[in-house]
Amino acid sequence: MGLRTQITAATVGLVLGTGALAQSSNVFESNKNAWSENVGWTDWAGANSRADGVFIAGSYLTGYIWGENIGWIDVGRVPVNGVDYQNLNNTDYGVNIDPVTGALSGYAWGENIGWVNFDTLAALGAFNQEAEFDRPARRFRGHAWGENIGWINLDDGTHYVSYCSADVTTTGAAIGDPAYGVPDGLVTGADINFFVNAWGGGGLAVADVTTTGAAIGSPGYGTPDGVITGADINFYVNAWVAGCP
Repeated sequence: MGLRTQITAATVGLVLGTGALAQSSNVFESNKNAWSENVGWTDWAGANSRADGVFIAGSYLTGYIWGENIGWIDVGRVPVNGVDYQNLNNTDYGVNIDPVTGALSGYAWGENIGWVNFDTLAALGAFNQEAEFDRPARRFRGHAWGENIGWINLDDGTHYVSYCSADVTTTGAAIGDPAYGVPDGLVTGADINFFVNAWGGGGLAVADVTTTGAAIGSPGYGTPDGVITGADINFYVNAWVAGCP
């Protein structure tokens, strides 16, 4: 039995803030919107002042997308196995990222719109418009499909959704402040200080940012590997110097 037949609106019971999310959105504040011809703009970062916005992990997404005309879209709550969503039942569904190719797969759920399918390779691969996360460019590309809303465009050259690995905290926020550890769309000394503290303290959620030994341009570069080494701080410093897209 497939995912669509096992999960209904009643069984999911989507309410913003229910379930465990990974952490505050790491979507770049200046590039957080995607367009759908039928439903308008979607905001991938702003849910609950970024606390429940979309978080881009190494192999999956967590959090919520907001659409002014359609409400919340849940992209996942952390896979049961910690690696990828199986998308077979109502306890383990969401959007996956292939850590090698960047291809997206799996489903997001909107209480008002139903399922949004991010596995569009079969439909759009011939046009190079399948949904994917372009890791070198740190942004999404292609199109996702909702049976009830049509295409969501992730590929616009001006309005798109991107990730900024250097933006990790709000400038001026002290330890214990709700904004401490929440990206603010800026890259300042506060960010590198926050990262170094996380790296020194063994904070995987923040400090594990690349695969040890992966060279620039290789599939593992920029993909967390579950350990914190000198490669992670080197990757972060390079990202911080480069700034955000």
